[in-house]
Amino acid sequence: MDNTRGLVVGVLGASGGLGASTLAAGLARCWSASSPVALVDGSVGMGGLDVTACAEHAAGLRWDDLAEARGGFDGRRLSAALPRAGDGVRVLSSSGRAVGPRPAPEVIEEAVEALASVHERTVLDLPRGRGLVAGGDLVGECDVVVVLAGVSVRGVCDAVAVVGALPERLRVASCVVTRARKAGDPLHAQVAEHLGLALLRPWPDEARVRREAARGQPPGDSRHVRLIAAELDGWLAQQEPRAEALAPSEALAARPALGESA
Repeated sequence: MDNTRGLVVGVLGASGGLGASTLAAGLARCWSASSPVALVDGSVGMGGLDVTACAEHAAGLRWDDLAEARGGFDGRRLSAALPRAGDGVRVLSSSGRAVGPRPAPEVIEEAVEALASVHERTVLDLPRGRGLVAGGDLVGECDVVVVLAGVSVRGVCDAVAVVGALPERLRVASCVVTRARKAGDPLHAQVAEHLGLALLRPWPDEARVRREAARGQPPGDSRHVRLIAAELDGWLAQQEPRAEALAPSEALAARPALGESA
């Protein structure tokens, strides 16, 4: 890991519909309570992550606005120019226009590097597959990758393909969150073992998250998302000697979510 910049965490859904964007936005929101955080949509040209983070109406630059850029970004200036979600997270996503200009691959990578230079955590919502964006390898920008995997036969096959496509250095710097209706099934541990990744914890379906999204509320108050953030902090602390900078979410996990009893 490059100690001159903040930690870059990629979130990669092995299959569609697992909630990778929700998890990425939720992790960013959890970590923003104690440190500067940026949230970046890796699906350049698709749009939607600012909606997930409830920042779609906030003024600021989108990927489209960087289409004519030539790199050389100042991290602080770029961060200040981005939409700011209500939790303080700076969000870089597309405008959602069906057709529009897109920045060059090297510009995308330089923008991520610039944001990582001024934020303690930068969370990348990676596209499915290898995380390639218009020829630019955003996976290569990550220090760690959280793979979100289903536990069905198809889901496991998708996860095997995704993990196999990761750069070798990231195969030992990745972990998995399994997605299913129930959290207590031993299948979760079996899937993680099959993938050769550390299991953070299962993430069961949450009706509350769907209701909040329908009401335009950002993820992050979910008890399970906060527990995943805390588990990830603990795992990161074991991987890196910079443990003091990698565990801001333990108190968040212990705090009851809004609307829950303590």
